[in-house]
Amino acid sequence: MTSDGNHDTLQPVDEWDTAMLLCLLRQELDLCDAFIPTLRISATEIALIRQSIVNEMTQLEVTLNAEQCSSIRRH
Repeated sequence: MTSDGNHDTLQPVDEWDTAMLLCLLRQELDLCDAFIPTLRISATEIALIRQSIVNEMTQLEVTLNAEQCSSIRRH
């Protein structure tokens, strides 16, 4: 999160970076599933955290698909 309260957005440099970020977000989601239940936060807060990660993953998947299509067209 930035100092003004907004969330940073991940900005991959290329197809490999996008794939790596997607992999890291999947791992983050797994960690959330493992550790969030041990924290004293509400179910709503847990859902918001998970949704934020899923949204970021969805954006990266769209980006990765676009990069792969673009890469295929160039070859």
